[in-house]
Amino acid sequence: MTQRDQKSHLTAAIIAGGKSVRFGSKKVFASLNDRSLIEHAVNLAQKISQKTIIIVADKPDFTNLNHQVFVDIIPERGPMGGLYTALTYAETSLIATLPCDLPLLPPELYLILLQHLKESIPAVAVSHSGLEPLVAIWPKTILPDVEHEIQQNQFKMHLFLKKMGAVEVSIPDLLPGYEKKWFVNVNTLADLKKIEE
Repeated sequence: MTQRDQKSHLTAAIIAGGKSVRFGSKKVFASLNDRSLIEHAVNLAQKISQKTIIIVADKPDFTNLNHQVFVDIIPERGPMGGLYTALTYAETSLIATLPCDLPLLPPELYLILLQHLKESIPAVAVSHSGLEPLVAIWPKTILPDVEHEIQQNQFKMHLFLKKMGAVEVSIPDLLPGYEKKWFVNVNTLADLKKIEE
């Protein structure tokens, strides 16, 4: 399958279901360079896929974004629940997960993940800090495996990726011009100010 074919079989699933406890308000609507975090995520999604869906814990007002929004099928399951929901509703054979709180991720990163994808096995980014479970591409065929993990009350994405034998893709080694700021996670207002600076 060529890269163009892969992109046409790919849904970009924005994981925007965090509770934003440390942030103090819904961080998906927080502004970075005059654009909300959810808008940054949508912009990235549109660069890597022809199809975009948004996964949330409860349905906020995303009507201005013109994309399908799905509420977690199984609530209170964290990122694993968001992945389960994305895999369930995506109509393509591949799903790229994009965390809403990593607004500086470059689209080239997902192209590299696509290049390293193996059939029926996820490909996940490894940053300078280690495994980045939600920066990954997943085959829809692993949906039963995700469901099984949830039924077993196992919600740790790191452990699931290891169990699946995921292809771990070292982004610092493979993407020219790598910058640590790409993986700065926005959990607090201070994080947001750090990125702006």
